[in-house]
Amino acid sequence: MFARKIYHIGCLLLLTGLLSTGGFTQSNAELIAMYRESKIDQLEKLYQQGNIHEPGWRMFVEAIFIEDAETATVRMMEAYLQTALPELQQVIRERISNYYAARGYYETARRILEDEHSFREILAIKVPQGAQKPAPPASPPPQSAEETPGERFGVQIGAFSTYDGAETVSRECRAVYANTEILEKEKDGDTLYVVVIGGYPERAAAEHILTNVNQQFKVKGYIIQY
Repeated sequence: MFARKIYHIGCLLLLTGLLSTGGFTQSNAELIAMYRESKIDQLEKLYQQGNIHEPGWRMFVEAIFIEDAETATVRMMEAYLQTALPELQQVIRERISNYYAARGYYETARRILEDEHSFREILAIKVPQGAQKPAPPASPPPQSAEETPGERFGVQIGAFSTYDGAETVSRECRAVYANTEILEKEKDGDTLYVVVIGGYPERAAAEHILTNVNQQFKVKGYIIQY
């Protein structure tokens, strides 16, 4: 009887200690529920107490409280690559999609949710190896439009007399469209560097993004075949 009382007292002390320190580790389902119910303050408390152990969840909760939206989004992308929990991955994709929609990149926001391949391309640009926020990758060397085999279609963003000018615009475009490239053309004896979002085998694919491209980058792009 005495031993049983000691056992119960020990259990009670352990439970009291857990409650006082927040020592319970929340399950994935509980964390998802907290997020869906906008109990962000509870998530923050659990994070601070060290009661969120899954690496992806820790990175995601940490990202929620990063003030710079771009930095926070990249951190969430890292969390997506870190975790193997499908429910958390879905939550992260929704959050990233909302970020792009808030910036007016509605087509990108849609593709993040609906197109796994497109989302993976964005991840590869923003987080090449799951490291800290990288600079946008440099564009590949310009290729001559005359030497390009086959027939492709794209949206021409602009033509520049210098490669540096084209590269600056290309970097901005590649943050949203990974298939941005620079073409080298000759006109009246001068070399022009043309920024194109393209590589599409069919004209309809380029036409599909034309309106969004013009709105996103405030340009008057048009369809070209090359």
